[in-house]
Formats: sequence, C-alpha cells, structure tokens
Amino acid sequence: MVLIALLGLVAYSNTFDTSFQWDENEFIFENPIVKDIAYFLEPSSAAGLNQYYALKGRYVGYLTFALNYKMHGSDVTGYHIVNVTIHILNALLVYWLVVLTFRTPFMSGNPPRLRRATTA
Repeated sequence: MVLIALLGLVAYSNTFDTSFQWDENEFIFENPIVKDIAYFLEPSSAAGLNQYYALKGRYVGYLTFALNYKMHGSDVTGYHIVNVTIHILNALLVYWLVVLTFRTPFMSGNPPRLRRATTA
C-alpha cells in the first residue's frame, strides 16, 4: 500500500505547481454553484442555474470543487493536492478490493484453471 501511495505521488509530483488547464475556469471560477456551499445542502435551490444538471450528475465532484474553492481560492496547488489524494485513496481502495476478492472462498482454494479441470 505504501508503494501504491509513493508511485501515485511520484507520478503526479510535477502537477503541484502547474497552472489550471482546459475547463477549470468554467467548472470553478465561473460557476456560482462552486462558490456557494449552500447549494450542496439543498441542491434544488440551484435549479435555475445552467450548471444545475451537472450538479445533480456530478455532486461529489462539484462538492470537492466547492470545498477546494472555499479553502484555496484560486491557488492551484491546493486543488492538485486534493485531487492526487483522492486518486491515491481510490487506488488503495481498488487494491483492497482485489485483495479481498482473492481471499473469498472461491478464489482462495485451487487456482481457477485447476478448478475448472476438476469440475468438468
């Protein structure tokens, strides 16, 4: 697990001081939903805004944008630290899921190739 975290940090280490790219202005700085946490407590209050359907479809993503905006404003480093942290945590969850899968009774016995040969 430490290796996964280190590899994630190494892979993304050059992003911490880069500028925003592509559509961040639209998703963050020009987005009234991201600028007001109240929309996340009652999403229907954003119903008249252009980004309302995006909020409904990407609630967690927009929430991370809003929390980042609240904490970091326009400082790109904070956004990248949060983003890399989320990616590393997800990689660790996938690793944990794979480990648990291989510990199930079905997977922990004979290798699947041998199991098929004995059940045929």
